[in-house]
Amino acid sequence: MNITFFTTPRIAGLLLLLSLLIILGAAGWIAVQGRLGGMAAAFAGVTPETGDASGLRTIARAALPYLMAQLAGYALLTLLLHEAGDPGLAIVALTLFVFAASFGAFEGSFHAAVTVWAAEEAARMGNAPAFFEPLRRWVNGEMQFVAMTCQMTALVFFSWAALRIGLIPSWMGWAALGWSLFSFLLYFGVLGAPLIVIVTPALLGIGLLLSG
Repeated sequence: MNITFFTTPRIAGLLLLLSLLIILGAAGWIAVQGRLGGMAAAFAGVTPETGDASGLRTIARAALPYLMAQLAGYALLTLLLHEAGDPGLAIVALTLFVFAASFGAFEGSFHAAVTVWAAEEAARMGNAPAFFEPLRRWVNGEMQFVAMTCQMTALVFFSWAALRIGLIPSWMGWAALGWSLFSFLLYFGVLGAPLIVIVTPALLGIGLLLSG
């Protein structure tokens, strides 16, 4: 393979797609092991019937390389947009994504440790510790609201900047922007809709590969 294939846009695109493969691979592994159902404890709360919530630990382990790959991909995208003459919007988008990634890392760590422990306690004692549910609601409520708002806004800005500069094919830019805007409706209408932050990075990643 010619070494010139690995241009900056293509490396950025590969990093974004790699991040999605990491997190989807982890979810697939949990499903194969029959532990997918227990992950609902993070969103629906813990009951004696929750079952095995240890899949949350697997997702948390995958979250670090997922976030690192995405941050690297978006950092390269920011560099490309900066060089193309659109520094302001790209830097704001990257800053928002860093905030979202920080909140997301905390939320994942909480569920991997506290939620899994609470599920084990509920199975053993018949109910989760009294402090757990209010804390879970705060993490999945106010904290997730801030994280998701930052992340979705960052994706809107990245999509619009990439489309305006012509960094990716026009139709993919419009698709990424449209989905990013639609994600707000999905999130606030159906809390935690699973694909809202996967489709846009996929479109941006493929677009950067095609135009690189």
